[in-house]
Amino acid sequence: MRTGLVLPFLALAAQALSTSGAERLVDSLDSADSLSPNADGGQAPAITISEDGGAGRCVRLQYTNGANGWGNVRRALTVEPADTGLYFRLKVNRAAPGAAFHVWLFEQDADGYIVRVRVDGNDVDTMGSGWHEVSLPFPSFRFQPRGDKKRAFMTIDRMLFGCNFADMDLLIDDLRITQVKTGSTALPRTSGLAAQRGRRGAVGILSEPTVAKAPGHADPARLQALLSQAGFGVTLLRAGDLADATLLTPKTFDVVVLPSAPFFPREAIAPFKAYLRGGGAFVSLGGYAFDQLQAHADGVWDTVDVSVTAADMDRQRGTSAVLNTRHGKAGDTMGLRRDQIGVFDPSYELRNAVGLRAAADQFLLSPDWTSQERVEGMAAVAMTGSNSPVFPDVYGRWVPLVEATDRYGRSRGAVGALVQNVAGPYAKAGWAFFGATNTDLFDGRFAILDKMLVDTVERLVALRLLYGLSTDLACYRRGETMRISVDAHLEGTFGKAAVRIAVGDTVLSTTQLDTPGAHTIEARWPVMGDALPFYTIEATLEVDGKATDVMRTGVVIWDEDVLARGPTIDLQDNYFRFRGTPTLVSGTNQTGMMWYSANENPLVWRRDFAKMNDCGQNVMRILHFSPFALDGDPRKRPYDARGLLNRPLATQRKTDAIVQLAQQNNVVIFLTVHDWMPVELTDEQLAAQRDWNRFWADRYRDVPGIIYDIQNEPR
Repeated sequence: MRTGLVLPFLALAAQALSTSGAERLVDSLDSADSLSPNADGGQAPAITISEDGGAGRCVRLQYTNGANGWGNVRRALTVEPADTGLYFRLKVNRAAPGAAFHVWLFEQDADGYIVRVRVDGNDVDTMGSGWHEVSLPFPSFRFQPRGDKKRAFMTIDRMLFGCNFADMDLLIDDLRITQVKTGSTALPRTSGLAAQRGRRGAVGILSEPTVAKAPGHADPARLQALLSQAGFGVTLLRAGDLADATLLTPKTFDVVVLPSAPFFPREAIAPFKAYLRGGGAFVSLGGYAFDQLQAHADGVWDTVDVSVTAADMDRQRGTSAVLNTRHGKAGDTMGLRRDQIGVFDPSYELRNAVGLRAAADQFLLSPDWTSQERVEGMAAVAMTGSNSPVFPDVYGRWVPLVEATDRYGRSRGAVGALVQNVAGPYAKAGWAFFGATNTDLFDGRFAILDKMLVDTVERLVALRLLYGLSTDLACYRRGETMRISVDAHLEGTFGKAAVRIAVGDTVLSTTQLDTPGAHTIEARWPVMGDALPFYTIEATLEVDGKATDVMRTGVVIWDEDVLARGPTIDLQDNYFRFRGTPTLVSGTNQTGMMWYSANENPLVWRRDFAKMNDCGQNVMRILHFSPFALDGDPRKRPYDARGLLNRPLATQRKTDAIVQLAQQNNVVIFLTVHDWMPVELTDEQLAAQRDWNRFWADRYRDVPGIIYDIQNEPR
């Protein structure tokens, strides 16, 4: 088995390298003719030939560390568009402590790419004995701008084997380049296809008989009958029909059903994205959607290699041969393109699930429905916005429909869910997806699930949802007036619609809506002197007398008594004391998204802090706070410390809410006050930092459970 040898923060890149793709031999390395010392001022290793190659001769590099701490040997190397990485065999005869081995790639203009070779996290000085197979996917190489500083990966003309920091004696054999599989034949098409449309809309169902049937796959013919009887025009599609951009349009099909996930034809990727960008929708059944992209050759389907190719490298956003978000550019975060569809998560499997039940706060399935049905597969989670770790924009709503439960009745995750978008690359598009792989939930055993599927398709045909429920502040003082706002998005034909807003048990307003489109509804609520420390705010959408959607948020009312009852934290004799007891504080890390994301609000924070307390986690560090010293777009963060002189009211009140809810749930806040700033400051900048720090320390001087982190990632 080949081992991906990459830097720790690039480890995910190794997963993208398929070992089933093609390869081409670069150098058998049974001769040293192709290698030469690299004239770069270092102490190049001695290059000889060894008979210890297992199957023959191999190259031996013997390096003696010099004053500069490096020595490199070079050989010519070019890359082709379909190449995905390097492969070679490595054996360590000897390596002194601290030794490190690198591989370099260089463009013609001297821009470079480097990766440090490790096996299972071990450098050459701690690798096990014997031969190791080394796979280095191209994304694991870090860019080193040494030429014109512009990425041009296809101009690579040489590589280096680099020895660093300590003596070593290495054997290298069988240098190869890995490649993606290429080649396919025409996809099967439906002769004389005529798309059908019914009174409730038009649905296309992928029906590809050449795809192997799995237990979780649904029967296209049964789905066709079910949806046809419900009033939809239904058309069965072959893989080639799905890849036809002139056929696959929202005008032709309101919804496309994919009954055999994770199968999806590679040639349909671009037409399918265009279909969704135009406002189309899909339903995926049977597992992880789009997870097995397939090419068709000579009547046989074969999984497409989704490795990042040499041709992809300059884009810095991974390979274009993906639809879901399993793969991306690994780094400090998973780098994704905006048009990758965030359905499912490879780390969230359905386990110990022996029952099903209707999820809360959805109106497509009877709320009291349950079934003793064992289910396996993937949890139907979704990413509903951009993938920024600090400034994630929200594009739509995720609503779970069916939950899996364990034998104690606890949720194991959503089995099926609905996503509807109002912004982003797929604005007005939607999708429903079901992750069960061991059973077909729509085979006729559950009439109630059949009805839910029909109603889900109808919901996807016409966008009807609430969006952006919020208050102008996250925390209020008694005597202030709360302002509440929510958007209602309504499409299709309906008689009357209404949006009801309530604070706790008090209904503030009911607003009638008689026309389709986007509507903004607002309400106000005076915070009285006897107000409670926390309220849930609820907005409900009714269409033709039936509730179709609900959103909730929360709001904190500042209360000194609640704060005073929070946990104490201090440091004595090098021990943290939590409520007076020496304690190993443990918890979690969170980012500035708490001040940015529309999905972050006091109701979410109260839930999260309560779960932390239940799990014995007693501290939360929050970094990326200082960007929110600025009014307007916080992405224009104050790298210059002088920006810290600002005190936006929204930032103050969100921080108030976070602090009070943490205290109420036995959690200490560990607030990082500066981010991404240099440590060498002018007097003016230092004064601004002091003023910022003094402001927050004074604001929470009576809060018992708060500590401060001075700076995250100083420059």
